[in-house]
Amino acid sequence: MNTSILEQLYNGVIAPYHDSETQLEALKKQNGLAHGAYDDFSQKLDANLQIEFEKVMDEHIQLLPLEMTQSFINGFKLGVNLMIETIYQPPKITE
Repeated sequence: MNTSILEQLYNGVIAPYHDSETQLEALKKQNGLAHGAYDDFSQKLDANLQIEFEKVMDEHIQLLPLEMTQSFINGFKLGVNLMIETIYQPPKITE
């Protein structure tokens, strides 16, 4: 079956969000360090403060999918604008 990329995207054959797993080793390393710091700090708190801290962190972590979604949308729009500019604006020829 020879379908266009747009058709594949619409039909869920291509799932860009699921393909955007952490690929950068530096990001993986930093993520591990952040989790370690979280655990170290959390252990220093009494039980009540641990619960409050976890609530704050839970609220904060809910921002990540929204940020990733917005980054994807921005990148997609930039790509579309690049294509439009490339296709519809003739190159300037200088002599």
